[in-house]
Amino acid sequence: MSRLLSSIDRLIVALLGIVALLGGAWSIGLFFNEPHSQRLADRINNQLWLSAYDQDWFVLAALAVVIVSIFAATAIITANLRRHRISRVVSDASTAQGLIAYNVNQIARAVAETLDDPFTHINSVSHRVWVDRGRPTMELTIHAQGTVDVAGLIPAIEQAESDIRSAVGDLDLDTVFRIHLARLD
Repeated sequence: MSRLLSSIDRLIVALLGIVALLGGAWSIGLFFNEPHSQRLADRINNQLWLSAYDQDWFVLAALAVVIVSIFAATAIITANLRRHRISRVVSDASTAQGLIAYNVNQIARAVAETLDDPFTHINSVSHRVWVDRGRPTMELTIHAQGTVDVAGLIPAIEQAESDIRSAVGDLDLDTVFRIHLARLD
């Protein structure tokens, strides 16, 4: 998710949350006859709201609100559901004589398998290759028991990082290693 998209999502959630909090506070204030809530309710012109749908402009305004809402909702949903995974990457070393491409997800899978094999206390190693805030990122998550030899795991991670760099070459790729240790019993 890009920074712009996450900022827009947070802004929308914040605004909707503020509106919901204010509406809830107002209704609770009305229930307990709080003077400020009563004054706000008295300012509402019920006749204007009840007669609005009889006006000529109401249908056009309602239609405009519906159309704008549909487009805005579609844009937000599409932006949030867009796939951010990376699979096939073309190398900068490609020329007119030939295209050099490789599947970064396969490299991540191979690195995950090599990290999982030599250690008996590792439960699993998951991987994903995706675009995080505009940066291509390979993330490897090691799920291990609390008794795993962490001191022995660090050189294996450093070797894995070296293997990734030699495999992807000139590709600008961030690597993230996460170690999740289970609780000790």
